Amino acid sequence: MKSYNHFTLSERESLAEKIKEGKSYRQIAKELGRNVSSISREIKRNYSTKANRYHPWRATTLYISRRKKCRRKCKVEKTVSLKQSIIACLLKYWSPKTIAVKASNEGFDISVSTIYRAIYNKKLNGVTAKAYLRRRGYRKYSRKSKKNRFEPEHTIHERPQVCEDKARLGDFEGDTVSGAVGKGCIVTLVDRQSKLLLAY
Repeated sequence: MKSYNHFTLSERESLAEKIKEGKSYRQIAKELGRNVSSISREIKRNYSTKANRYHPWRATTLYISRRKKCRRKCKVEKTVSLKQSIIACLLKYWSPKTIAVKASNEGFDISVSTIYRAIYNKKLNGVTAKAYLRRRGYRKYSRKSKKNRFEPEHTIHERPQVCEDKARLGDFEGDTVSGAVGKGCIVTLVDRQSKLLLAY
């Protein structure tokens, strides 16, 4: 028997056919390579009493719907005292980072991103990003911001024609070879005419 995983649509279609053929749960389980309890649970969850049958497409739709509802509960909502403390701090216009430090000192394990997520998902009664966050929920820099972006003074398209023609020595073309994270990189310089390679 293979380890349990969720039924696929093709498995459900096979299951529906075998039910029509009048096969027992044990026979179906053996033919599909499933546990008997898995077959029983699948039919029980998705059997339509109104239509008096198991329909594979309906079963798949119900499965998808249940998966969407089955989400992990926000950590902020698990502890009432923590939630109330966070709300009180936000009403005083404290930043989520300051609140996370305060919560950590009080023995709660909660991150800054969890607090932000709770605000954006409206899990904190009466608290909105627009009203209580310093930047009103907007980014400090937009995704298209040129802040901290390297802007070269000259581009490769501006180099003189003599360099393009490779007619003289001393015109080097540079590049970098990156290593693993935190391991630095190598700078390479290649003379366009002689192909002399320098690496640092």
